[in-house]
Amino acid sequence: MKILVITNNTRPDSGWGRYSQAVINEYPSLGVESRVLTEQDEILPATSVVNFIKNCFAIRRMAGDYDIVHAFDAWPYGVYAWIATFGTKKKYFINAIGTYSVTPLHDFFKGFLLKRVYKNAKAVFAISNFIKEKILKYINLDNIHTVYLAHSKFSHISQAEIDIYKERFGISDGSPIILTVGEVKDRKGQYEVVESIKILKNKYPDILYIMVGSDRKNIGYINKINEYIKKESLDKNVRIISDVNTDAELAYFYGISDVFILNAKIDGKHFEGFGIVMLEAGSFGKPVVGVSGTATEEAMRNGFNGLLAEGNEPDKISVAIEGVLADKEVFGKNSLVFVEDFSWKKTATEYFRYYRV
Repeated sequence: MKILVITNNTRPDSGWGRYSQAVINEYPSLGVESRVLTEQDEILPATSVVNFIKNCFAIRRMAGDYDIVHAFDAWPYGVYAWIATFGTKKKYFINAIGTYSVTPLHDFFKGFLLKRVYKNAKAVFAISNFIKEKILKYINLDNIHTVYLAHSKFSHISQAEIDIYKERFGISDGSPIILTVGEVKDRKGQYEVVESIKILKNKYPDILYIMVGSDRKNIGYINKINEYIKKESLDKNVRIISDVNTDAELAYFYGISDVFILNAKIDGKHFEGFGIVMLEAGSFGKPVVGVSGTATEEAMRNGFNGLLAEGNEPDKISVAIEGVLADKEVFGKNSLVFVEDFSWKKTATEYFRYYRV
């Protein structure tokens, strides 16, 4: 079986890239031969109508040698898959992973096109029930299925490496340590977590909130965070660390944390589709905090391996964090149990089951 995969990237420093590469890595064990097209090499960024049209023709030519085309997100990759297989007997599949699987449905032209693309796909794989329900608000589909993503497995790091990273990143011996991993932007909700740190500081004077993620974009949002830190004298309690480049470095931060939080927000038409980072934290035996009414509900079990904040407000976040800290050992052990249900092998095998139908 030969599959043409279309995705944004396969970079290890990108959530999109990590998920794409992890699935692709499982294909050989299933007897699947794959070729991967990304915007970093063989296709153009869909930043203009001209690029979009060029990609449609180029991918259709490439698809001739493959049995299946699998788009790892809906817009624009699902459209490319549809055009690549149109008028042939080839099947195409789409992963619905978040904003770009739903937001285009708001637009008249994109929505009209994407609805046809969804309808004609052999299967649409939503990465959470949250995303599935979002799509079904716009279009009735009987070919949409929830297939969860999984988490990367990290190698053990030695005490010597821990000491090196501690010195390199200038991490103090603050306690407890609260961690968020992901690009620093509004839909990740880091600002409200910083506000909650001000509340928690009254009980935990040495509390430390670490945000591991890119600070190259969303400058206005980052400036807003930094201004609040300065205003409330939280410079010793909050850190943004953007130069984490390897899995070993990321493993260090997961390892030293006491609680992991993803304060997912629905920022207009933008939202989190799942919460792989919560599974990654769980694989280190860390308790987690998510937010009710968001996809983070599916990346944890409320009351088992963490708690859901009842909203994005700082007081509600602080209550959830404090509740987890009060029983962090039990929640942490349960996280190890919870993440056992997720693996990239399981994800890829589920895709393969539909490929063969």
